[in-house]
Amino acid sequence: VNLPIEPGSQTLQNYESTSSDGRIQATLVVTTKKTLTGAVADYVKFFETQDWVKISSLDTTTPEKVTAVLKYSDDRLMIVAQTNPETKVKTIELTLTQIPK
Repeated sequence: VNLPIEPGSQTLQNYESTSSDGRIQATLVVTTKKTLTGAVADYVKFFETQDWVKISSLDTTTPEKVTAVLKYSDDRLMIVAQTNPETKVKTIELTLTQIPK
């Protein structure tokens, strides 16, 4: 999947790991200039076009952090946008957890 990355954003983290039971976790953290709510909404819209389903009961929103969780089959995607309290840099983190089939 070609993720929509905001022009001018910086990739801060991009890694993948596998747990002992075979689950795969991939994480991408990039900077954003959008509002936290707007950044999460854009990614939710994108993934919904890829047949992911938002689990609205798991949404959280505070002034410092916005979270959404989506599912596709047994896979889960957590999207977290937050502002670093010290640097004021806004980031969006996408963490995908895949269960082995």
